[in-house]
Amino acid sequence: MKYTPLQIREIVNISQETLRHWRRVLPPLKEQNGYAPCFTAGDALALKIVKEIVETLQVRVQALQPLANELFNICRGINWPRLEQQCLIIRFADQSIEACQGSAILKDAEAGAMVVVAFRPHIEGLRSRLTESDGQYQYEMPFPPVGLKKTSIA
Repeated sequence: MKYTPLQIREIVNISQETLRHWRRVLPPLKEQNGYAPCFTAGDALALKIVKEIVETLQVRVQALQPLANELFNICRGINWPRLEQQCLIIRFADQSIEACQGSAILKDAEAGAMVVVAFRPHIEGLRSRLTESDGQYQYEMPFPPVGLKKTSIA
């Protein structure tokens, strides 16, 4: 399913100006122009992670520019049940990013400073956001469905 820029802004909870700026800075978003549906659920996940890093850690989005392609590839390419079991490891010093199991983080701890982001809370939040009802419910039919008999024309 593809989402419009308006829908992705609402899903990720960012302003129009923020999305516009991120589209100029982050290479994977530059190719998605216009108002047509062009964003995937994987893009929403990547944007949620970018938002957390920018807002929580006070990292400028420009610092994520060299890592953006790989971040979006990970979020677009790996299914969510598998990603939920993993963490994202970002090493700004050597401009690397990878998804790995929790136990692998301990091995990487010797590699110096890194940022670790758990996928699970972001995926759970997006899953509930993407499946929430907009107030339109499917009502039960007041009569049961009835099968029709096939009749032959003679």
